[in-house]
Amino acid sequence: MATAFALLATTACTGSVLARVAAVQEAINAEQDPEFDASRLPPGAQPYVQYLVKAGARCEGVGIEDVAAVIDYFSAWDPKIRKGDNLGLGGFTQKGWDAGQGRDGDGNGKLEIFNGADSVLATGYRMCDIDARVRSLMAEDGDPVPKNLTDAEVLNLVVVGYFMGPDIWDKAKKGDAGAMKFDAKGMPTGKDGSKAETHLSEFATRKSGIKNPGGDKGAGPGQLPAGPVRAKIVEIAKSQVGQVEEDDKNPPTTSRENCVPRYTTRPGWCAYWCAMFASWVWTQAGVKFRTAGVIEFHNRWGATHKGSIIKKQDLNRVKPGDAVLFTRPGDYWGHVGLVITVAADAKSFTYISGNDSDAVRWTRNYPATASDIIEYVSPMVS
Repeated sequence: MATAFALLATTACTGSVLARVAAVQEAINAEQDPEFDASRLPPGAQPYVQYLVKAGARCEGVGIEDVAAVIDYFSAWDPKIRKGDNLGLGGFTQKGWDAGQGRDGDGNGKLEIFNGADSVLATGYRMCDIDARVRSLMAEDGDPVPKNLTDAEVLNLVVVGYFMGPDIWDKAKKGDAGAMKFDAKGMPTGKDGSKAETHLSEFATRKSGIKNPGGDKGAGPGQLPAGPVRAKIVEIAKSQVGQVEEDDKNPPTTSRENCVPRYTTRPGWCAYWCAMFASWVWTQAGVKFRTAGVIEFHNRWGATHKGSIIKKQDLNRVKPGDAVLFTRPGDYWGHVGLVITVAADAKSFTYISGNDSDAVRWTRNYPATASDIIEYVSPMVS
């Protein structure tokens, strides 16, 4: 990427983010990487474009948009974020950073975990390290990583390894107690498989938005989708009541649980689907937002649509079509439904949700004071 960095050097003194983006994009296009469009990155990512270019040039198996999608998923471009032990844009632990994962992205001679430039470059390095390990395992005996994976399948494992631990296959290979089990493509199975699929779905959603310039970006922050959107959300949700998982049909079409192809965010994926259902309904009604994670209604939609999060006690502000987020034992962000009606006294509401006892179901006259309600999230329509 020498050409890209030469162009960046000529624009850095202007202090213009747009100039840097344009320069990087021109360089990328000239170097035969036309699929990446820096202007499609979220606003929070724009200061780090030059470091993304460098991070995406580390190895053949990991591209610029792959690094960007991982960071967007973990941190939504908040360089100071803390999620438990995971810190900064790339979600590094301090122990791992100090042990060699840290990188000096901005050339100031320091390795700073909350420095966005350092974390972006370190993310590219880490993804490439996992890519190399996966390919090394492929070259061995084919267990637990098979020999015949495509590049896309290898990238899937890189993403899974990034979020679930790059040593998960090594632990299985050594027969460690409690090691994960894997399918024929090297993907975790069972409950670990559901977690892995969530990571892949969220990664794919973000990569799609970055990789396809000119694609449908949906309604942006503060924008109103055309038409009576709330009425559409309600009618679409009501039309889906009774939809069941494929293994509950008569006759069943699969023995796998949590399979509802209509709502899935990734073809062939079977996983907990309440968030997939709710975001599918929103999207069908004109609110372009797809996710497999309940928390993303808060973290991703709420973070980019100011005023969309409504506190639990403010049911008088809630309208049909809003999402209602619930906590569940052992899973704080455990369930999501779509509000259909709100009682005149604002003391109860009726909602529809997916993955409710394996189906799309009504829940009527739910008390607004219920302890499992976290908050409501508006699709930002009138």
